[in-house]
Amino acid sequence: MPIPEINEDQAGNESDNIRTHYIKRVSFYLLFLLLIPFAYYVTASQEGLPQWVKFNQLLVECVLFGLLGGTTYCLRAVYLNRCVRNQWVPRWVMWYLLRPVVSMIMGGITYFIINIGLITLGSSGIGNTNYVFFVLAFFAGLNVDGFLKRFESQISKSTGVKVSNQSLGK
Repeated sequence: MPIPEINEDQAGNESDNIRTHYIKRVSFYLLFLLLIPFAYYVTASQEGLPQWVKFNQLLVECVLFGLLGGTTYCLRAVYLNRCVRNQWVPRWVMWYLLRPVVSMIMGGITYFIINIGLITLGSSGIGNTNYVFFVLAFFAGLNVDGFLKRFESQISKSTGVKVSNQSLGK
């Protein structure tokens, strides 16, 4: 059986179909991720959180705010790359899948960084600092690269460890 020839129009349509397929799936995935914090807060409002979550509630919420930041960044990237610039490339799909996960990790790390700073400064008498935690965790998730560079710079200054090539942009 002969192999059918594909003209440029057919190849372009097939490429557009693949692109549309990935855009829809990535968008659905990102919107689904937004349901996780929503479900958490619904459960928390009904006193339905497990004891281990209640014990680590601020940490869990920082992780969720990191997720919100990262997912917001990815959703913005989807509409910019698809609708504004019309340059959606399927090879970036893995980035869209992993970026919110990395943002969750950064939100959790933010919790520990702030706690270390508050303990070091002896600021236990401050009122409700949860909002500071949430805002910083959100921005750590939103701007992972900037947050990592800033954190590494601060640590290298205080410990005398040389900044990595990654942070120097090499």
